[in-house]
Amino acid sequence: MTKMTSKNRLVLISVVVIIAVLGIAKLISDRVFNVLIFLLVAFAVLYPVYLIFKSNHYLRRK
Repeated sequence: MTKMTSKNRLVLISVVVIIAVLGIAKLISDRVFNVLIFLLVAFAVLYPVYLIFKSNHYLRRK
């Protein structure tokens, strides 16, 4: 079992909050749920691309 560090706790809380928001949105409206899923997928795709470009920028600067 891994030790519960503050970073692990933050990730766990974030995942629980995202699941709760998606569940509430699904109860309210399918359209809101679909928009939130689209934003979540877009973030999951674009954030690693951002990190790659950011790391390349720092490598070129040094």
